Amino acid sequence: TRAYILQAGVPTEAVIGPSVLAVLLLLMACFNFVNTAMASASRRLKEIGVRKVMGGYRSQLLSQFLGESMLLCTIAFVGALLLAEVFAPAYSSLWPFLDLEISYTDNASLFGFLLALLLVTGLIAGGYPAIYISSFSPVSILRGRQRLGGLNLFNRALLTFQLATAVMVVMAAIVFARNAKYQEELDLGYDSDMVMVVPLEEPGDFPAFRDAALGNPDVLAVTGTRSHLNLSFRDVVAETLPDDRGEPVSGEVDLYTVGPGYLETMGISLAEGRDFLRGMESDRESAILVNQTFVRQFGLSEPVGSQVTIDSTRFDVVGVFEDFHDAGVWNPIDPAVFRPGPVEEAQFLVARVASDRLRQADEFFRATWQELLPGVPYEGQFQDEMLAEAVSVNRGIRATFSYLGLLAILIAAAGLFGLVSLSIARRTKEIGIRKVLGASLTSVGRLINAEFVWMLAIASVVATVGGYFSTKLLMDAIWAYHSGIGFLPPLLAILLMFGVALLTVGRQVYRVAAANPVQALRDE
Repeated sequence: TRAYILQAGVPTEAVIGPSVLAVLLLLMACFNFVNTAMASASRRLKEIGVRKVMGGYRSQLLSQFLGESMLLCTIAFVGALLLAEVFAPAYSSLWPFLDLEISYTDNASLFGFLLALLLVTGLIAGGYPAIYISSFSPVSILRGRQRLGGLNLFNRALLTFQLATAVMVVMAAIVFARNAKYQEELDLGYDSDMVMVVPLEEPGDFPAFRDAALGNPDVLAVTGTRSHLNLSFRDVVAETLPDDRGEPVSGEVDLYTVGPGYLETMGISLAEGRDFLRGMESDRESAILVNQTFVRQFGLSEPVGSQVTIDSTRFDVVGVFEDFHDAGVWNPIDPAVFRPGPVEEAQFLVARVASDRLRQADEFFRATWQELLPGVPYEGQFQDEMLAEAVSVNRGIRATFSYLGLLAILIAAAGLFGLVSLSIARRTKEIGIRKVLGASLTSVGRLINAEFVWMLAIASVVATVGGYFSTKLLMDAIWAYHSGIGFLPPLLAILLMFGVALLTVGRQVYRVAAANPVQALRDE
């Protein structure tokens, strides 16, 4: 998998990041299991006390609770394997460089890892409840002094962690969704959706294709070029003449040998200076264009008229073109140089076509190719098709984090629901007494919700700080250019989590607060 990632030019963090979040979601599920086991044990205290009085050993109780935990985890494990058969191909389809196939017979290490994961998960989820519950004194249990199910410090810490993790994952999902839209609308510095590129079989094929293209009204501009964005350039070392400090500046640059009218055809704008002049021999021998990144990195205060040495040849800078994203947004923009080249050496035909005639232009070039070069495969494509992989990866990241965000919300809501239920069960008599003494529905609801609101508030603060830095770190590792985070994603994540919490506990709180207090006291 790593080889595919590196070949596609996609940072490994794009795949490793969701894996880390998956581990956090597993821990959240384990914490929910712990709370559920504790709640279940609160209804079995008398059973535990009687078994101990009748001579039951602690080791027997410990093995029983651990066995029950492992049984439930095994059932979940089998269900997860069945779901993996559905979700693995769906996840694989999100990444153009990934081809996941689950095979337990051919991959013994995978099966061993899954069994180890089952064992560790069962011990983590069932270990604490089993050890804690089996340590109870039978006398305290039978005398009614042993109570279980309250919100102790451990329960509060688990729930706060769950809520904070959920807010962080939802925040990341919102950030990556915004970033996907930002990058889809990002100005790449050239026209990517109206440019047709046709790799030529031989450099001498260009004149015939050019003449045919110029006769088609759907083609607005056409040029032949030796180098082309996303396809072909050469890494060279450039050196400027001494600047004001008297120190030469050198470094690697991307050298493109382009045909006449290349900037116009590609829609690349000039920031200052001029384009190459057609038919001027001096431009072909000594003129170059540089991009804005070149100007900054080489410290050219007045770039037009500056001299640059490339491969022991001195060139004059006649113009500066605006930066463009040659390799998507994964890597920073490199300093680039355009040098004029003869059309006789053209390896690509580049044509700008009318925006409403894309399909017709594609059919025209295909037909022309078959007419001029019958039997040779046609490999022409639109410029934006070269970026299809980057767009697909970007959408895959957005879909992955959105799915993980949904899972985080559901797991946190389940944990919140369980602890609220325990809290209400323990305070039923207190609530009944308060209502008999005249407490209003609002005050009872505020009493039940206060502690959970505080935990959610603390989780929101922790998640905002932790989520901001972790998400920014991940985005910086994946993309050189992204939308950033801003204040809106944390705010939306917190509001969404508060809304889910309100829906999760609101009905329970209303049901208890609106109930007849006589029944609550009678039940007790």
